[in-house]
Amino acid sequence: PRSGPAMGLAPMVATPRDGSPDAASTHRWTHREGEERPLLDPYRKIECYSLSEPHCDIHDGIDGPHINSYDVQKLTTFRVFFVISGTVLGNVVLWVETIIGACVFWSVWMSVYHFSWEGLDKFVGKEGNIRAFIAMFTTLVGLLLSFYTSMNINRWWAMRVQGVGGIWQACTKLTLLIGSGVTRDEQVLESTWRYACASLAFVFMQRGGTENKIGNLHKRGLLTEAECQQMAQIPDTQRAEAVWTWLGNLVSQLNAQGLINGPPNYAGLMNTVDDGRNAANLCNVYLDTPVPMVYVHLLGLIVKLHNLVIAILMGILSAKHFYSHDNLGAFRTMFRAFFMPFLYNAILLINDDISDPFSGDLSDFPLQKIIDDIKEDAQSIVACGSQKNLPSWLTKGRKFEKWVPLGPESSAA
Repeated sequence: PRSGPAMGLAPMVATPRDGSPDAASTHRWTHREGEERPLLDPYRKIECYSLSEPHCDIHDGIDGPHINSYDVQKLTTFRVFFVISGTVLGNVVLWVETIIGACVFWSVWMSVYHFSWEGLDKFVGKEGNIRAFIAMFTTLVGLLLSFYTSMNINRWWAMRVQGVGGIWQACTKLTLLIGSGVTRDEQVLESTWRYACASLAFVFMQRGGTENKIGNLHKRGLLTEAECQQMAQIPDTQRAEAVWTWLGNLVSQLNAQGLINGPPNYAGLMNTVDDGRNAANLCNVYLDTPVPMVYVHLLGLIVKLHNLVIAILMGILSAKHFYSHDNLGAFRTMFRAFFMPFLYNAILLINDDISDPFSGDLSDFPLQKIIDDIKEDAQSIVACGSQKNLPSWLTKGRKFEKWVPLGPESSAA
């Protein structure tokens, strides 16, 4: 927020350490009275290197452990070498793939070194030609992986902002409109956030394979036992959208009782309900329509073929360098044999993870945290709109003047 004399706050004034003009370049900020430390503490920036604080906040809720937040600085400094939990390095598949590639590399290396012969250099040929072939292959795989990753990140972002965020926004807006201009009935306002959170939970349950455990929603306080039994009769793929029908019926009943001020407001409330249903539909559409299998198959095939070719060719070159007592060249080829396949395998696994952020993995969307935040938002809006929490000038029954547009004569004046 902006601060300054207009807001009743003393401005921050830069003053020199002494009265000389030369000291003006080495000034320090004066602080307001009672301020314990500067607003910009340079020493706080190096706290990101601390190993005593975790790099991420992992919450172990009803739906399992999930990452709620993380420290960006710990992942963009040398502190990143001590980060494993919640990253692709914790994926056992990555290490299995790496071990398979290592087995191929060392098998070729030992075979070439053991059966080395006088014409080995001529058999291998120029190393530059091999590196040019590998560079062409690596560039092609890199482009395909970049396109695939970009597409999956865009899908992930849409599911988070337009899907989860859309349900959240619809719940908050509906609570605000009903609580501020329709009714303050506690059951009505509570049902708004309960059904919205239940819609989101149904998406998670379907992807996590727990759609038959609908009683968990009663344990979370989202549905009553009777409501769970009613939703159990609906196909699991339709529950996330169907629950918004209850909110639509609620709005219609409020309109039938004359609590909604006119058809435009009724239409606005129904549009908000439909926005929530549409957000749930967006999540289902993205999850039910993955990237075409033929593309994923071709990409996976090319990446694994690339990794095998790298392991074989680098194994031959490394053995040749070692046989020629070129230890630096042997190390260089070994590094490339492991680094590029490791990187491409990691990118594939990351894409596999972000393609379905509702499946219950550690890095997926944290359902319990989102539910708690939606609930707190709705309850805060309801509480802030109560009579005792309104500003005093809004509770005095003051009559406000109607805005009147200026006429031609007033405009000319």
